[in-house]
Amino acid sequence: MPEKPRSPWGTLVAALGAVFVALIVARTTLHAVRVKFRDQTISVTGSARQRIRSDLVLWSCTISARATDRASAYAELTAGVTRVRAWLRSRGISESQIVVDPVTTQEQFARNQEGQPIPEQVIGYVLSQSVTIESRDVDRVTEVSRAVTDLIHQGVAVQSHAPRYIFTDLARLKIRLIADASRDARTRAENVAAQTQSRIRNLSSAQMGVIQVNAANETEVSAEGVNDTSALEKDALAVVRAVFYVD
Repeated sequence: MPEKPRSPWGTLVAALGAVFVALIVARTTLHAVRVKFRDQTISVTGSARQRIRSDLVLWSCTISARATDRASAYAELTAGVTRVRAWLRSRGISESQIVVDPVTTQEQFARNQEGQPIPEQVIGYVLSQSVTIESRDVDRVTEVSRAVTDLIHQGVAVQSHAPRYIFTDLARLKIRLIADASRDARTRAENVAAQTQSRIRNLSSAQMGVIQVNAANETEVSAEGVNDTSALEKDALAVVRAVFYVD
């Protein structure tokens, strides 16, 4: 039976279908190549650590006085603060470095048989005042904070608080540590690539971690960043997570 001739429209539809299929195959192949190319990456973590020494110290002590009446307690407190200031000056602390906070007053009440305070019966007053020193002379103030027991032996009711040590050039240090951590990340990526006969190309992405400032030899890590103020010597740590393209 002779083949029925194909209409021009049928031929055109068949040709267009073939072109459409070819375009889909080409697009899929191109997409596959791109995905494969993008998958050729190396993810590494670089870090940099530096030992730093605090260059500012904040130290305070609290002087207190107790008496049955407010006036007597205040007179005793004033005498105690005056002796503390004189003692600090004798230790090489300048008057401009000494800050005296306002006086705080606490009433003392009689108590009932259950041990509860009786607000109507005031039996005494405790007055206190804090003296704070802020100085760049870290070693001197540290020594003073340890020697404050001399005042206790002299009859002054004084309580010493732990010094707070601060590194004031942290912003500049962060820039330097991030640069060092980035170089470390690149070196690590190159070492990994060399093991597979690959070559590092350009950077795909990078993420900087929060700077961690711990007491020396401590390794605490926090998502918000650690900023220790208890230690004179500290370790600053920066971490950079980087992704590199490879050939």
